[in-house]
Amino acid sequence: MTDPSTASALLTLGDVTRSTGMAADLLRAWERRYGFPQPLRDGRGSRVYPQAQVERLILLRRLVDHGARPSRIVGLPLAQLELRAAALPGGRGAGAAWIGYSEIVERSVALLAHDRLEALDTELRRDMALKGSRRFLVETAAPLTAAVGTAWETGRIAVHQEHAFAQVMLEVLALARASSPRGSGPRFLLTTPPGEAHGIGLAMAETMIAIEGGRCIPVGLQTPPDEIVAAASAHAVDVVGLSFSTFFSPRGALAFVDDLRDRLDARIALWVGGSCASLARIAAPGLRRFADLDSIGPAIAELQARAPA
Repeated sequence: MTDPSTASALLTLGDVTRSTGMAADLLRAWERRYGFPQPLRDGRGSRVYPQAQVERLILLRRLVDHGARPSRIVGLPLAQLELRAAALPGGRGAGAAWIGYSEIVERSVALLAHDRLEALDTELRRDMALKGSRRFLVETAAPLTAAVGTAWETGRIAVHQEHAFAQVMLEVLALARASSPRGSGPRFLLTTPPGEAHGIGLAMAETMIAIEGGRCIPVGLQTPPDEIVAAASAHAVDVVGLSFSTFFSPRGALAFVDDLRDRLDARIALWVGGSCASLARIAAPGLRRFADLDSIGPAIAELQARAPA
């Protein structure tokens, strides 16, 4: 049983899956095989996790995604895990973490680090009003999301602050979509695979698609492949778009994309994006990888040019 005095610092199994991108079954498997994580139990007997274990899980997941074997790293001291994570692509050390970020990004991360969420929301809305939705996405939203990830990696912000940022950014992006004229262009179904709970990248893509005149069918995150296929058919979409974060298994991402491509009607394009390491290896007919938001507009224009009159 947990100590009531520490209950507020404990996270539920659902909280942990959202924070780490690791499915509940995988967390239980690690618990059995490697003895970590080591959840406590709440008054109802449900698993709850100390914050320190969740932060360690996120480090472990990043290392596994880049080829490390769980059995060889689970027992390493935290300092060694942090050093290894810092050496990964994009895992810059604290001293270099902020080189090249714009003033608005620096200021926004500082507001987040001091839990000034209302001020952060105001700052982002003002920036979007000044730049317009498209420039805001490319120049502020995308680099700020990357900077927040780096801020967590270097200990500048906590997990709860990263979650708060996600909610603020999602609300601002929803405002940008609402202010875009309703498009009559290609129809998109955007989602993530089961186990991928990170949705900011998908929301940014949805916003850019709306700006470019596309139409998105809302199905939410973590959609099983058979449901994706059924929804794509029911709504007669032109494109299915998937997002994979850095926390998603590279091998799992490739397998999911291959399986879905085989299931989808050949007339439906499959677009993928995100920071998962394996996406760079995708190269097959009917598949298209996006490394940045700027590429979405030209790709939609190509779709429209090929559409029947």
